[in-house]
Amino acid sequence: MESLIYSWQEDQEERKQEKKPQLKSRRSILQIAPDSFNPSRLKTYGIELIADTEDGYITGASVDLELGELQEKIGKFINEQYGGNKVAQIWEVMDGKKS
Repeated sequence: MESLIYSWQEDQEERKQEKKPQLKSRRSILQIAPDSFNPSRLKTYGIELIADTEDGYITGASVDLELGELQEKIGKFINEQYGGNKVAQIWEVMDGKKS
């Protein structure tokens, strides 16, 4: 996930240098446990749900380029703290921009 955040930050810097408007949010694609994670819970991770599929892929958007809330939940999961157990059902976070 660090490489995704770094890529977003680089994109913002390039846009700044090119005098383009800064992006207000970034789109991402998440792969989740399709039978156990409710996509509407993404809001608690600072991610707005755009679309979801039955096979566990979600398109979301975040105004937080650091994905701070998601990273905080991951930290809680790693440290076995209250509030982090559901984040394990998010398997992957990918950049949602078109290549």
